[in-house]
Amino acid sequence: MFSDWLSAEIDARGWNKSELARRAGLNDSTVSMVINQKRNPGFDFCVSVANALEVRPEVVLRQAGLLPPEPPEVEEEAGLLAAFRRLSRQARYAVVEMARNLMPVNPEDDLAKDGYEAHRPRTLKERVAAGLADDLAELSPEDRDRVYDLMKRLRGDKDTDRDAQSVPVDTDQ
Repeated sequence: MFSDWLSAEIDARGWNKSELARRAGLNDSTVSMVINQKRNPGFDFCVSVANALEVRPEVVLRQAGLLPPEPPEVEEEAGLLAAFRRLSRQARYAVVEMARNLMPVNPEDDLAKDGYEAHRPRTLKERVAAGLADDLAELSPEDRDRVYDLMKRLRGDKDTDRDAQSVPVDTDQ
């Protein structure tokens, strides 16, 4: 119900009806009548409220029933994009890399035509492992050995060659 949604939006911002009316350039009584369900919100009312709330007009128009609801996948994408925009730059990079690793391999691409298809990682586990292998390849041999030792210890392997030299599990290095 639109009045419930609008009341929740007002409350979330710490406003009251008068503050919404002021920010939207509307009459106090108009806002009260819409919230009290004595008047239906019109197009102009919704656009003014959207501007005051700093949301896209379509959001308010959909809530008011003046536009049809968006398909679930569009709503899902909008939620994902909103969450992505709140992430730090570093977290955004990690999400993009993760998404690339989750994408299915397209057998129609040029790499597949060059005979590389048989060697391409196909499952999520294979793609993540390939990404880690690429990252490990960029490390110095000493650092790579330390990572391998740490991985073995975390996995519980007891037969490492360098038990005496292995890195403690709680290290940050």
